Amino acid sequence: MNETIQVRLAGAGYPIHIASEETAWAEALTPLIQGGQAVVLSTPRVSRYCLPQLKRELVRQKIPFKTLLIPADGERFKNLATVAKAYRGLVRLRADRSTPVLLLGGGVLGDLGGFAAATYLRGVPFIQIPTTLVGQVDSAIGGKLGVDLSEGKNLVGIFQQPRAVLSFIPFLKTLTPRDVLGGLGEVLKYGVIREPTLFFMVQNEKERILGRDPNTLFDIVKRSAAIKARVVTRDERETRG
Repeated sequence: MNETIQVRLAGAGYPIHIASEETAWAEALTPLIQGGQAVVLSTPRVSRYCLPQLKRELVRQKIPFKTLLIPADGERFKNLATVAKAYRGLVRLRADRSTPVLLLGGGVLGDLGGFAAATYLRGVPFIQIPTTLVGQVDSAIGGKLGVDLSEGKNLVGIFQQPRAVLSFIPFLKTLTPRDVLGGLGEVLKYGVIREPTLFFMVQNEKERILGRDPNTLFDIVKRSAAIKARVVTRDERETRG
């Protein structure tokens, strides 16, 4: 199963590719990376579970790449010190303004890695590859990037849209039940505010969801991403209440 949803913005629209098939997911990368090499930005924890699969597909697609791992497995790492480590890593890998950054990870990595990409050399292209349910249904979509300060959450940030979002459903098999429940909070909000049938689906299919049934998760991600895309299209910078 594969689905493409368009986020339609003036001059900055982009696709959300949702795939349960490895080949379709990987092949979506090819037109997004135009020459040169890519940098895969990920975390030590995510790299153990998801990076081998991405590397294999990049090699199969003959896309040259280098890997940069930063400590971003948890909210406590979502700060400017971690962003500085990402900057230094990009310098060390000689990334230039044409180097696409592939953000492989959860919400924290997507937020701070996207912020780093959007501000390194005044902005390099980046692609969100979310590996968590909350990332696939919410945080990877919309270009809302940033980090925390000791004074509060998300006090430093920027709006910058990705080149694309690539959501691979099999990555969700690596999640714990607690991780899945965390993502369902966002799904339930969509259900309450926008689509009641989605709310009742979560209620009725709870066992399948917690069991990480791929067909059920695909449907949830597809429907939730479509709602988030419409919200972003209507109000890209959250100027409305």
